[in-house]
Amino acid sequence: MKMECACSKSEAIVDNRMKPQTINVSPENMAALDRVAAECGITSERGPAAGQPSGRALVRAIAEGRVMCRPAKKAPPR
Repeated sequence: MKMECACSKSEAIVDNRMKPQTINVSPENMAALDRVAAECGITSERGPAAGQPSGRALVRAIAEGRVMCRPAKKAPPR
């Protein structure tokens, strides 16, 4: 079954009044996101961890379009 988006790109505007969403991430995956944030220079902007690499800030940057992702190159077979 083919599905289509119900709105056009011009209508896809972020509503700043939306409630923040919570995602469950394992400690191992959060550590991986923190490492990627460090590689990309993405840091927390506020709080006690301000200035430190932050997986949460990385996810926010991706959602806001400030960071673009691309598939990783496949590793050669072992």
